[in-house]
Amino acid sequence: MNANLILLGRVLLSIIFIVSGFGKLAGAAGFSGYLSSLGVPAPLVMAYVVGAFELLAGVAVLVGFQTRAAAIALAAFCVATGLLAHIDEQTELLKNIA
Repeated sequence: MNANLILLGRVLLSIIFIVSGFGKLAGAAGFSGYLSSLGVPAPLVMAYVVGAFELLAGVAVLVGFQTRAAAIALAAFCVATGLLAHIDEQTELLKNIA
């Protein structure tokens, strides 16, 4: 596969998680309210943990640091999030596991 296409794919994929993670960190209070409604324990702490994970794993994919491990972790995170948080929201569930 063309190296430029791989780079483009890495950049585009990482932007999704970097923006999402930054948004969760910047709006941790609101996101923790959502987590609380799901019954997640320590929702504010989890809001920061999830936001930091998305941001840092996204940056890892972007810069090529442990790319395979970061991508696998993000894929597992998306499936888990879809099954735990969006099981009753078909569109959100399918977006997460796609």
